[in-house]
Amino acid sequence: MMKRISFVDVLYLVLMGAVAVSVWAFFQADRQHQQTSQVLQETYEIQWRAAQIRERLTGVMTELQIALATGKKLPRINRDVRHLAHNVRQTVSLEYIGRYLGERDIGRLTNALEVIETAVVPATQEASKNYRRALAQLTELRSDMFRVSNAALEHMTAYSDAARTEERNRRLGFVLVMGLATIVLIAVGSAWQSRFVQWKEQHLRSFSSLFAHTTTSHISALRLFLDEVKEGEAPDKGMIDQAQAAARDLERMNTRLRDIIMSYEQPKGTLGSQLKSLSALLSGIAGNVERNEILNLDVSDEALAARVPASQFHVILSELVRNAEAAMEGREFPQITIRGRIHKPLIGARRLIMSVEDNGNGMTENVRKNATMPFFSTRGGKHTGMGLASIVDLVRCMKGKLRLDSAAGRGTSVQFYFPLSRV
Repeated sequence: MMKRISFVDVLYLVLMGAVAVSVWAFFQADRQHQQTSQVLQETYEIQWRAAQIRERLTGVMTELQIALATGKKLPRINRDVRHLAHNVRQTVSLEYIGRYLGERDIGRLTNALEVIETAVVPATQEASKNYRRALAQLTELRSDMFRVSNAALEHMTAYSDAARTEERNRRLGFVLVMGLATIVLIAVGSAWQSRFVQWKEQHLRSFSSLFAHTTTSHISALRLFLDEVKEGEAPDKGMIDQAQAAARDLERMNTRLRDIIMSYEQPKGTLGSQLKSLSALLSGIAGNVERNEILNLDVSDEALAARVPASQFHVILSELVRNAEAAMEGREFPQITIRGRIHKPLIGARRLIMSVEDNGNGMTENVRKNATMPFFSTRGGKHTGMGLASIVDLVRCMKGKLRLDSAAGRGTSVQFYFPLSRV
């Protein structure tokens, strides 16, 4: 059966899509910027070379005019003509010139190189002195170089305008995508807040039901005692003991429940201000065990120094130790071991991992599967604690997890962890 896609799942998919589009737009904009810079640099080089050609053309033409007027050739004219030919040759040989100039403009450059090498250079030789013909040819070439320069400038201007328009459109698209992502984030937050409220209400109902279940047997015992008490007759001592034990258990459970409620009323994220070291809590729990010799502690020094929510940890560890004591009835050498250590993952916050282990009778497979279910008990009216189901809920409220490992005749191990970032 296919899993039904919820509204929150759809929001997450939209958010992931928006983020993916944003990342794609960012890299596309960066690539477009690099391409624009390269194009502008290449067109600028063509313009610069065309300007160099025009400048040398003007210089050579000036020198030819002086030669015509005086009848004497300047010594540097041959060198300047060779430089002019070299500039034209380098411009024509640019590998990217075909991307920015049309065939006609490239033809003008090729023709200029041919004219300079075949006509201007021989005309300026000492034996020729055909300065007038060379001057006329250079005048035509200068007009062609202006056309080439203007063509490169027009291409650069058009490309710059197109690049700016595309960049503006990309920016607008990026803003729209980020706006969509913001709306989706707000919707996801609202959906999760609604889910959290529903979960909290469900948890409170479950916890209330569990508390009512654990107190039912005690209230029944007190009611039975009161019903049996007759005026003028002394009650049976055994009934008095049972009634007193039931009253003590009720008082203890109410005290724990009040402590838990008060601790959760503290500022968010602190799990209450009543923090104690794990060492102090374990000392108090060990003092409540009827037979101290059966309790062993295997807790690292780092874990003992950790500060934890006093009320919650006292409830959890006390209930687990009480369950372990009850599970070892009839065992010749009963042992309870409380273990604790700090786990430091590569990613994420440190965690305090605790476990309560016993070598008692253990649980069958069926009992183990149902042990954390509400209202399940194997001790009937003798059950005086809050139950594993309530402990599981309490651990979840602390953003932790609980794991139960047990087998008939092999004992039981209950392990839970608590993220230390919560305090």
